[in-house]
Amino acid sequence: MVDYYKYPCIAFTGGGDGALDAIDGSILKDGDSAYVDVAATGIHAVMILDADNGGAENSPYVVSPDSNAGDKRWVLSYAYADGEMTSFIQTGTGAVTRVSQDKIRECRFSVKDFGAVGNGVANDTAAINLANAAMDITYQQYGQTASNQLSLYFPSGIYLVTPGGLDYIQGNIDAHDAVFKASADSAGHILLINHPGRNGWISIRGIMGSSCDFLMDQNPTRDANTIGMLLNNAHTCNIDIGTIIGCNVGLQLDSYYGDENNATSDNIIRINRLWWNNIGIYQRAGTHADEGRSESNEFWINYMVAHAYHIWLDSSTNSGGKVQDNHYRINTIECNYAANEVGIYTTGHETFNNVFDVIQKVNPSGTGAFILNGDGINNIFNIPYEDIANWATIIQMGNHYNIYRNENIRSNIYAATYPTVGRWQQGDRVWNALPAAGNVPGWICTTSGTPGTWKAMAILAA
Repeated sequence: MVDYYKYPCIAFTGGGDGALDAIDGSILKDGDSAYVDVAATGIHAVMILDADNGGAENSPYVVSPDSNAGDKRWVLSYAYADGEMTSFIQTGTGAVTRVSQDKIRECRFSVKDFGAVGNGVANDTAAINLANAAMDITYQQYGQTASNQLSLYFPSGIYLVTPGGLDYIQGNIDAHDAVFKASADSAGHILLINHPGRNGWISIRGIMGSSCDFLMDQNPTRDANTIGMLLNNAHTCNIDIGTIIGCNVGLQLDSYYGDENNATSDNIIRINRLWWNNIGIYQRAGTHADEGRSESNEFWINYMVAHAYHIWLDSSTNSGGKVQDNHYRINTIECNYAANEVGIYTTGHETFNNVFDVIQKVNPSGTGAFILNGDGINNIFNIPYEDIANWATIIQMGNHYNIYRNENIRSNIYAATYPTVGRWQQGDRVWNALPAAGNVPGWICTTSGTPGTWKAMAILAA
């Protein structure tokens, strides 16, 4: 008899001593495990308690407690019969004989073993939650060590999930050839990561809103409510995502709880393409009454296009919260698909000490802004050289805090002439993008203001 499950049993039903259905429902909790060893038939099964199931009894697949059952049901997780533990041996010198079942189970919990289909039509939410619960039970029994890095495995396919329906995933996620798609445009996350310390690595091919047909959809209808991936109080995760497309928010970093773990921090996040979401990345301090923090995360983004806000850092949601010390490395941001697109938006006076390195950008048209600041301070924006012809459009300042500098930092910008709009600080410099003999090399702000007083530098010698 296996003894590491909470309830070892010798029968599924019958109500007698050792029967699974004889366990009083009042003492059972969601996620409890039982091992049923039926000697007479040679059947061995692992059952997981689902506290909200409420289904009709269908032993051994669904078993209801005889007393105080309510909606609590035992659900079959996996089973095998005597004689099914066949041997397996790998090819190659030195390979040893093993039990096939042990080989199949090697620290990976395939969602298809729990009923997921992955065809983009069937809703796989319940099956994924069952696989996740089984992985969590194993973690509770053994812990997670170097030799037992638990992972939830998603074979190639499109997994349809209900927004807000997936539990937070308790271990590594191996979905490098799998896509997650929202079943409807409704409030909630497609994927939720919020348990510190147990998500070492996450690999996902793609995340799609409900209206997307495929990851390369050129102009999908964006969801108005869904969040592609929500990181809540997640720490030290190593995350790789191919594409996030068609969501209201592609990736959101948040902090909900008021305790010593009230931060989403020290994660490394790599995304190849953020494509046609209303907000590409939304990083905020949470809404809990206690201080929430989103800090010390590192982002590597290859390509961002067609978002109302490509990146939005927001500490204004929490009076004691902070969004700080994050580093964004971005290859390309394109802001020219809509008239009011914003490249980088910083709000809240506790949004500070963040660094943005942008290699290439396409400036917004109309009333949009590549950088829009709403009182963030001490942030550093390293953006590429361009001939800035429309200051109000490219670097929108208006009455906002000067986004390029604090009292110790000054702007150095290349353009065809000095600015006539926006707030500038004494000591800012605009270098002539087309210097020539007999012409000025640039202009310097001598009096802070909107746009301040600008004086030409000495004319270059012939």
